[in-house]
Amino acid sequence: YSLSALLDVLLSNKLAAELDSGLGRCKDEFNEFERQDVKYREDLKHMKQKIKETR
Repeated sequence: YSLSALLDVLLSNKLAAELDSGLGRCKDEFNEFERQDVKYREDLKHMKQKIKETR
């Protein structure tokens, strides 16, 4: 292998690792968003039910 080919491989491996890390963070953030969304929807559902019961 030539030096430039080795550098290309190292850089592409580094980029792949950075992208993989970023993807992992995005997945974690999205999972947290989904948990919050479910919680807010359930809270809203219960609030609407309470309003109906008080009428």
